[in-house]
Amino acid sequence: MESVIRMKNVTKRYDGFCLDNISLEIPKGYITGIIGRNGAGKTTLINTILGVTNFEGSIRIFGKAMQESEIELKNRIGAALGGGFFYEGLTLRKTAELLKRFYSGWDDAVFEGYMRRFGLDMGKKIKELSTGMREKFSIAAALSHGADLIIMDEPSSGLDPVARGELMDIFSEIISDEEKSVIISTHITSDLDRTADFIVMIDNGRLVFNLPKDELLETHRIVKGASSALTDDLKRSLVSYKQSSLGFEGLTASPDRKRELVYEKPSIEDIMRFYTKNPKGAVKNA
Repeated sequence: MESVIRMKNVTKRYDGFCLDNISLEIPKGYITGIIGRNGAGKTTLINTILGVTNFEGSIRIFGKAMQESEIELKNRIGAALGGGFFYEGLTLRKTAELLKRFYSGWDDAVFEGYMRRFGLDMGKKIKELSTGMREKFSIAAALSHGADLIIMDEPSSGLDPVARGELMDIFSEIISDEEKSVIISTHITSDLDRTADFIVMIDNGRLVFNLPKDELLETHRIVKGASSALTDDLKRSLVSYKQSSLGFEGLTASPDRKRELVYEKPSIEDIMRFYTKNPKGAVKNA
């Protein structure tokens, strides 16, 4: 499987936080979701990939390092980072005129199509936009220069459920020819249940897992039962668990099944919740 991004032993240190020795490959032609709670390191990971911040280690995008091929790579990447950083007093039309100068593949017709699709008025000023409208404008700009790699950091955090569903449909359309790739960093895991192909989880700056979504969901199970059934052997097979007067609930990746227990298929949110509660290191890389 061809990779669009290869990261090897990538570390970025801040006061009180460290993106810790990340080795990761993102496959070409798929939607990859990067999940984790707020403050887990998702935005730091995205900024590191985009060359916004210095780091230790190696990152290659389309086989090239950002510091060696910055203009070429940034022309091939469409990024939307938290609503964008646009001048408040400019209209959307004027902002687009400024943005298009940076991208050789900018297509006015594509941009205007997304503006209509998102219901955005070109005559409005940035300062007049709601949080969700800013998100939509930033996304429209990122999708309008024929990028081969789309990177979105929390793109749906300001959108209502209908708009979020439409955005996920757009991402599915983008990868339909298997030549383009999408990376979505989000803590709203429900956006990924239907759309994502691969799931990467980051917690406390560390890689917890990088797996195909279907494999992740098929190999894990929510397990429930009476507290009396929570033996030491069972505890060791659980990623983590919680206990109450009614019994216990945990997450397991073990194929073993016990008749006295109830097993249910988890959501991505369930898996993130239990790994965040008590992560036990990387499961494995795809």
